[in-house]
Amino acid sequence: MKIYLIIIILILAALLFVKIFILNQVTSPVVVQTGDEFKFYIISDPHYMSRKLYDDGEAFKSFLQSGDKIFQYSAELLDAFYEDVMVNRPNFVVITGDLTCNGTKESHMDFANKLQKIENKGINVYVVPGNHDIQSENAMYYFGDKATKAKSITKEEYIQTYSKFGYDDAVSFDENSLSYLAKPTEDIWLLMLDSTIENEPQGGSLKKGTLEWIHECSNLAKTKNSKMIVVMHHSLMDHSKIINENYTINNSEEALDVLHKSGVEIVLTGHIHLQDIKSNQIDGSRLFDIATSSLAVYPHQYGEMIYSPNKEYEYKTNRLNIEQYATKHKLIDPNLINFNDFSAEFFVTKCCKNQKKCVEGLSQLNEKEKEDVFKVVSEMNRMYFAGYRNEALEELTKMDGFKYLEKLPSCPVKNYVMAILNDEMTNNNILFIPVKK
Repeated sequence: MKIYLIIIILILAALLFVKIFILNQVTSPVVVQTGDEFKFYIISDPHYMSRKLYDDGEAFKSFLQSGDKIFQYSAELLDAFYEDVMVNRPNFVVITGDLTCNGTKESHMDFANKLQKIENKGINVYVVPGNHDIQSENAMYYFGDKATKAKSITKEEYIQTYSKFGYDDAVSFDENSLSYLAKPTEDIWLLMLDSTIENEPQGGSLKKGTLEWIHECSNLAKTKNSKMIVVMHHSLMDHSKIINENYTINNSEEALDVLHKSGVEIVLTGHIHLQDIKSNQIDGSRLFDIATSSLAVYPHQYGEMIYSPNKEYEYKTNRLNIEQYATKHKLIDPNLINFNDFSAEFFVTKCCKNQKKCVEGLSQLNEKEKEDVFKVVSEMNRMYFAGYRNEALEELTKMDGFKYLEKLPSCPVKNYVMAILNDEMTNNNILFIPVKK
C-alpha cells in the first residue's frame, strides 16, 4: 500500500515538474528578437457581418437605422485593411474584441477566413472576445421584411474558430476566462484579457481568478526581462464623463492596482467606439488606456504602435482609404466611390439623432438658431469620435450655434458638448510614451 502511495506521489510530482518546466520554457513562436524595433496594428470593434445574413430587404434596412456601424461594407473595410497590412507589413495585428455583429456563426467563420489571409502572409493575428461575440441573444438573419433568430457561437466554438489567432501560440492560459498570454516579441509580451461577462450583453469585468493569473504572468515575463502590453475589450478607465456605464469594467480600481503592480504601462481597449486616451498614475507609475475607435464607425481608423527599444512607444491612428480601394478595384457602388462623404453623413444621421431630437425640443430657440446649434453639435460629435478635443475644436466654439448653446440652461445636449471640450488631451490620435529603463 505504501509503495502504491509513493508511486502516486512521484507521478504527481513529475506532472507538476513538467507543467512548471513547460511554462518556463515559453515556447510560443517569437516574431521579433530582443533589442529589435517592431510595429503592430490594433483593430477595435470591426463588428464583421457576413453577407450570408441579409439581403437588401426592409428588415436589414431597418436594422441599419438602429446603430452607428456600417455593417453593409464590413467586408470592404476588412479587405482595405488587409491591403494596408500587405503594403506596410506590421510585425503582427491585435484585435480588441467585438469581432462580429452579434456573434453569428457565419460571421465568425467569414471573419476567421479574412484573418487567415493575413496569417498566410507571415503576420500573426491575436484576438480577444467582445460582448457581441459569444452566445449573443441578438444573432439574427435579415431577409425580406423579417428578422429571424440565428445561431450564435459558444465559448468552445469561439476557441475552435480562433485557435490559430493567438490561442495555439499561447504561453499561458487563464482557467477562469478566455484570457491568454502570448509572446510575439522577446521584449514585449501580449496579455490578452477576456473582460466579457457571461449572459451580460454589454458590461465587463476581470474575474478574481484572472487578476491572480495576471500576477503569475507578470512574474513569468520578469524572469525573461520582458514587459507586457494588455489587450482587452472593455475600458479600464472612464473615457467619457457622461458615457461610461457598461463601458468601463466593473472592478476598474482593483484591476488598475493589479496592472500597476505588474508593471503594465499600456492597455489597448475598444468597446466605446471612441478614439480616446486616458492615464492613471500611482506612486509615480503611469498607465495608459488607449481606446482605438471602431473600424466599422466613422472615421474608420485603426491604431499603429511602434516600439523602439530603450526609447519610446509611439501610437498613432491610420484611416482606411476606402475611396482609393474602390478605385483600385473598379467598384461602382457610389457609396464606396464617395465613401468619405457617405460615412460622415451616415454618422451624423445615426449617431447624432438623440442630440438632434434634444435640440428640436429647445423652445428657447427659433428654427434658424436650432439649425445653427445642431450644426455645431453634430460637427463636434463627429470630431469627438475621431479623437479631437479642446483647442482642436476652437473654431467651432466661435460659431453662432455654440454661442446660442452656451446661453442655454443645463440640458443633455449642452452638458454633452461641454464634456467634450474638457478632456485630458487635445489630440487622442497620437501618443509618445518613453520606455522605462
